[in-house]
Amino acid sequence: MNGSVIHFAVTNRHGESLSASALGNNTSVQELWGTQNTHLAIMTFEQKFFKDRLSIEAGRS
Repeated sequence: MNGSVIHFAVTNRHGESLSASALGNNTSVQELWGTQNTHLAIMTFEQKFFKDRLSIEAGRS
């Protein structure tokens, strides 16, 4: 469809948990050091109208 865009971003986190190594618990205290997983962070659909003067975007961001 003309004027439409799909945006997405995936995070793939691996490594030692800062909570486990520094605090000794399982509760994530820092996003960068979270659990080891792959996560869909952003997925949106954007549609532009009226020669790009109106943009509507919906989804998870």
